[in-house]
Amino acid sequence: LMYKEVGGDLIRVDTTENDLIAKMSAIVDFNKVDKMNKALNDAYAQVERNINSKLVFLDTSFILFKIFKNII
Repeated sequence: LMYKEVGGDLIRVDTTENDLIAKMSAIVDFNKVDKMNKALNDAYAQVERNINSKLVFLDTSFILFKIFKNII
């Protein structure tokens, strides 16, 4: 998110990390981060209530996939 706002000049990372950041900044925006935060918080709450963690994380991975593909 910071890469979009200030550009690559102010971020001090290696060239390989800079390439990854540039690619990810094209995919991730504030709305997606908000949806991912909600999905991960819901998963945390479910695991905290002793729901089967394997199923919770499988469901969360499907939700995150949908967020990245703009299905949700």
